[in-house]
Amino acid sequence: MGLDIHATNNLTKIPKEDIPYGVEPYNDKFYQWEQDMDVYLRYIDRSNGEGENYWSKHSDPFETGYYMLDGSDYHTFRAGSYTYYSNWRKMLALTMGFDDMEDVWSLDPYDATVPFIELLNFSDSSGRIGPLVSAELYNDFVTMEDKVFEFIDRMSYGVVSGQKLRLGEVSDFKELYEDWKYAFELAKEGGEVMLM
Repeated sequence: MGLDIHATNNLTKIPKEDIPYGVEPYNDKFYQWEQDMDVYLRYIDRSNGEGENYWSKHSDPFETGYYMLDGSDYHTFRAGSYTYYSNWRKMLALTMGFDDMEDVWSLDPYDATVPFIELLNFSDSSGRIGPLVSAELYNDFVTMEDKVFEFIDRMSYGVVSGQKLRLGEVSDFKELYEDWKYAFELAKEGGEVMLM
């Protein structure tokens, strides 16, 4: 088990009148419709827990409905096991001066003064991040990269914040950082990042 990330741009909402009779999210008719259209389809449900919760703004501006990915760019990667991803997020929080994830989780997930907050204070196992939050996160990943990488590099030379990283861990951290950055770069253009 692990956390898989799927990112795309250019999601287009399908008008209600164009949805074939009998199609329900991810039933056999949904997959047949997807195959007939020769596009990838997504169903976003804002009324059933995928947005109407603590992280409600993460899915903005999408409404409940069916979307197609026709002609979109796509990026998928594995963020590692849930434990690995949890540790990676903790390292990212350390680079921002947090000693404990509990401190991060006590903050408003939309506090624009805290870099990466929309990812640090978000589900670690499933969820959707739409284009508006993706744009914020992409900006954080670009503007904070030098600071984050410098901090992580220092952790390979000695103990920083009570931790020391091996060189392989440093490169793994940076590789995953680049994957996230590219995912948000795609999604900010009318798409989404899905954590599964």
